[in-house]
Amino acid sequence: MLKEIFLILPLAFLVSACQEGMSNAIHGDSVELQRQANEEVAFGIAEGNSNRLARARELIEQSL
Repeated sequence: MLKEIFLILPLAFLVSACQEGMSNAIHGDSVELQRQANEEVAFGIAEGNSNRLARARELIEQSL
């Protein structure tokens, strides 16, 4: 349980940092990767699936 919390908290910060801004300067692919990462985080937390959370981290890193 404690291990999952330490995995979820950094992901939550990364997801919030990668949210689409008001600017149109963000590339479309980056926005799509961020959307997919948000989805993976939501399902990963709901299912308690650390594989989904790891996938979300990969997507976030790609979007950056």
